[in-house]
Amino acid sequence: MIPKAFIPLFLSSALLCSCSIPEKKVSKEEALALSHRVEVSLTKHDYSVLNNIFDEKALASRIAIEGGLFLNKELIKGGVQGFITEQFGKLVVQAMGKDGTYQLVKQYEKNDRQHLLFRLYGNGQINYHDYELIKRKNR
Repeated sequence: MIPKAFIPLFLSSALLCSCSIPEKKVSKEEALALSHRVEVSLTKHDYSVLNNIFDEKALASRIAIEGGLFLNKELIKGGVQGFITEQFGKLVVQAMGKDGTYQLVKQYEKNDRQHLLFRLYGNGQINYHDYELIKRKNR
């Protein structure tokens, strides 16, 4: 049995744990500004912007959700680490080749989140990348 003196402390700590600050949404204007930064940098074959826009925790969470029961934590961690280590932006620049392009096709909102859909042309191939945008908590 919990002593009566601890009940207010327990209730207040439970309340604090259940409260969270709502995630700030990315605005349409912020999404379009990011798309412009990505396009301009990749036109110059500079992959630093694209390399630095991914949040590792959010990426791992998204992989876990999409992979369901088939992916364990170590596999997800390895996938995210490989994604970061291999420098996704660098891979995009390599896929573009000398004359390729990376262009915004569409900016849209889905499930209350902004998305950017890019088309990658390069080396006789085409690919699409759909980014779901979030704000990092530490920025």
